[in-house]
Amino acid sequence: MKRIGDFLGKTIPENEMEALLNHLSFESMKVNPYVNYESAAQFLTAMHGVQQKTDFMRKGKVGGWKEELSPDSVLKLNEWIARNRIPGLWDDILL
Repeated sequence: MKRIGDFLGKTIPENEMEALLNHLSFESMKVNPYVNYESAAQFLTAMHGVQQKTDFMRKGKVGGWKEELSPDSVLKLNEWIARNRIPGLWDDILL
């Protein structure tokens, strides 16, 4: 947090650091209605009459996508990335 504050030219007082870190934690973000687009889901539910899922923040663990995507989906995504990659942008990312 200090490095980010330095980058932004801001000083974060020590007595506010714990509250800021708590606010920015994954657990806090997961229950934040603004992060999870709850108002958009309510609008879509009202329009379509079907409950909409809004869990934008899922589990917060590295590699969680492997539990969410089928091998076929991963293959299709890798093919799309290979066709559409911007040279130098994703060279160090291996899926």
